Amino acid sequence: MASRVYTDLGIEDFYYLGQMTTAQRNSVAPAKEGAIVYDTDLNRLMVYNGTVWNVVGKSSAGVSADPDNALSTGTDGFPYFSNSSRYFNWTSGSMLVSPALRASNPRVYHYTGSFPGTLQIALNPRISRSDRTEYLFLFNTGSAPVTVRADSSLDMGYYGKTECAPNEVLLIRYGDAGHSARGFKISTTDYTSQSYLHVMPSVGGSMIWAPNSLLTLDAYFNGTKVTRGSNIDFMGGIVGLKPGTYRLTAYIGYDTISDYVEFQWADAFTGANVYGMTGIASGETGDYKTRTIAVPAVTTIRAQDYMALTLVNKMSTNVTLEKTAFSVLMVDQLS
Repeated sequence: MASRVYTDLGIEDFYYLGQMTTAQRNSVAPAKEGAIVYDTDLNRLMVYNGTVWNVVGKSSAGVSADPDNALSTGTDGFPYFSNSSRYFNWTSGSMLVSPALRASNPRVYHYTGSFPGTLQIALNPRISRSDRTEYLFLFNTGSAPVTVRADSSLDMGYYGKTECAPNEVLLIRYGDAGHSARGFKISTTDYTSQSYLHVMPSVGGSMIWAPNSLLTLDAYFNGTKVTRGSNIDFMGGIVGLKPGTYRLTAYIGYDTISDYVEFQWADAFTGANVYGMTGIASGETGDYKTRTIAVPAVTTIRAQDYMALTLVNKMSTNVTLEKTAFSVLMVDQLS
């Protein structure tokens, strides 16, 4: 094949653009592929393929333009792995965890607000059971808790720790092919406790408690609730427990002479199963004084799935629960 020489820089069908620095080469956009430049910074001959510059005479892996690809093309035409962590900071309101569409170091969500915030976990479609498992961190250095919730796209739900208190860290791991997530608490100091105490006092009037029947808790224990975390639900007259470990304690105090009741923790809807120690409450008089005797009903529960508990009257006769300030429920959230 014959070629015609035009100048010492150009041959027909051969586009040699001379010597350039890397910055000069990157600023050039040749009209079509095939242009050649000698890069004086890299001391390499580079050829333009219509999109990027590649080194002549050295193998260069192609890089897919798929947005899920963690590889990128560097200024020298070579691929590199974009593995830096993605850091998200927010100070109030809700933050949505969007799926990681490419492999990378774990994401860090950092809350610094002074009012309660929310982290919503969305479906991650890139995960499979046989592939990899993605995880992320929630770090709270603010002065208010962050509640973790499942977004509507996370159709198999969120489990485990649902609140990140100030100065705590949660590890959140996807599972079930990206359709569920679970939170695990990581303490930031050696002294941070996992125990949250939930208190539910009684301030109401008297009510009749029928034999062997279940107590509608919020009809009697209707004082101001003191709660921490969202794993425990006091609504609907029951104590609802999400998966975790708990210690439940119930005191019933009388202010009426000669009343007596035995009670125990039980399944809230059937009463079929009872748990832990039987509690006793009675009123008695002596030495011109009336006093209340209270032995708590106590149980420790490991809830594998959602559980609903209440108190059952173990007596065979009606019991009148009087107005008193001595009745209280306490739930320790241990893990």
